[in-house]
Amino acid sequence: MHGVLILASLLLPHGGQYLPPHPEPTVDSPLIDQAVIQPGYGPYFQVQPERWEWWFDFNREEIVDRRRRMLSLPSESGQGGYLEVDDDTRIKEVLPVLLQALEHHNRDVRATAAVSVARLGLPSAIDAVIDRTRDPDLYVRTQAVLALGFVHQPITTERLHAILRDRLNGSEIRLVAAVALGLLGTSESIQILEQYLQPKTLKKLDYLLQAGVVYAAGVAAEHAPAHSLIALLDTWQLEQDARLRSLLTVALGRSGVPAALPVVLRLLADDDNEVRRSAAAALEGLASHVQAPEAQAIIKRASTEKDLSTLGNLYHALGRVRLPETRAFLKQELTRTTTLLRPHVALALGLDGDPSNADKLLDALDDQHELSARGALITALSMIQDPRVLPILRDELKKSQEPVYLSVLCRAAGLVGEADDETVKRLVELAETIHNVEVSRLAMLGLGLLGQRDEVSALAETSSEVLATMDRAGRAFAMGQVGDRDTIAPLLDLAQDERQPSYVIAYAIQALGEICDSRIRSPVWYLSRHVSLYHDVTDIYELYRLP
Repeated sequence: MHGVLILASLLLPHGGQYLPPHPEPTVDSPLIDQAVIQPGYGPYFQVQPERWEWWFDFNREEIVDRRRRMLSLPSESGQGGYLEVDDDTRIKEVLPVLLQALEHHNRDVRATAAVSVARLGLPSAIDAVIDRTRDPDLYVRTQAVLALGFVHQPITTERLHAILRDRLNGSEIRLVAAVALGLLGTSESIQILEQYLQPKTLKKLDYLLQAGVVYAAGVAAEHAPAHSLIALLDTWQLEQDARLRSLLTVALGRSGVPAALPVVLRLLADDDNEVRRSAAAALEGLASHVQAPEAQAIIKRASTEKDLSTLGNLYHALGRVRLPETRAFLKQELTRTTTLLRPHVALALGLDGDPSNADKLLDALDDQHELSARGALITALSMIQDPRVLPILRDELKKSQEPVYLSVLCRAAGLVGEADDETVKRLVELAETIHNVEVSRLAMLGLGLLGQRDEVSALAETSSEVLATMDRAGRAFAMGQVGDRDTIAPLLDLAQDERQPSYVIAYAIQALGEICDSRIRSPVWYLSRHVSLYHDVTDIYELYRLP
């Protein structure tokens, strides 16, 4: 069940393989491109944390910044501007369909509807979500509890606190309530979490709930109770428990508080690999506070670190520091590091964003024939938005047939922000014809980021005509990422069509919630960051991934 997955994932060791939940006994779950397809869940790939694609996939929301990009596109492009969903559409058109879905016979549809209702941000609909916290199915209950963290209303804080403190509730429900309080990020919800972070109180909780409370503090991001977390590090319990120490390190990084920087730098020398990996990734959130002395210390650590996962995370952090010395170090590393790590260095140069990095990336691309590494280099060039990558993207999109590489190219085409007619035509072709969920999804993302609103709307209009059901589900999911008010009607049709498989309906329901969520940065982002830490907490939120 979903709640059990959260608890189990918190305890997975580094490099552990995530095992997806068992399917419902009446539903087939086919293997497609080595991905386990679960109705209402989305594709679960085997965990390969050393690959750059895995890291990027779960940290992409900040990098891609899709909604801000789409909102800023000029309407004079000939495609029209991004049309936000107004309250009238939310209340009169979308809400009735979602409320009906809350009563659906399929548990995945009910669970998805609970989150989507919450994402509408309508106070009048909160009671309907609260009702689902008493659903007979544990998965639905946990999703409904999590959904309460998406809406800043006093009643949600009160309800979540009641669930967390009730010892008669199972650990699954109490843990999700803690995470939802972190998502709220209000002064009231953070005060509640701080009570549970007190050493004596934390010690009385079972281990899974201890891990959940610490993780929840990190989910609060800039609202995280950093000083309470720092105080915990001096306790005997944290000294003895590397996994809790690792989760706490991540939480400190996500807080962005300057006082966390010296603590995280100290933890880079921890004896436990997991803690060092977490500390390296935590530095990403603290990069703006890094000055020359700290930068030199991180470079020195990267020069001697033997653990590849820690080193990859250090590269990402150095890219975000954006100082001359970190930039020079990364340029050197691009040519002298190992094949496995070179993509992470390339991404770091993309994160750095300096135009001078492009020459080095282009030189490396000339000598690189392995597709994964080429994808990372092209992605980095697209992040810098160097126009010299445009003909490369056009030619590679035209000739490549490898699905994973194609999906990377589609996203890069959107990231660079401009494309010729041939590239746009190829993206439309991939979105319409290829039988690969990731490629078609990211082709639509590329079109959305390029401001091709007419093409996105046309794909939405024909979504019900897609023959293969998984392709239809993927189209619905993609519509949630790049759709706007014009794509609401096709999604409503899919969501209410009982001839569709339940997972197609679930994806349509999810997409409606996504489009109606007006926030520039979705709350889902706080759940999906740093999956490369191998806590694998966010695998269970696959349905709600953002590009």
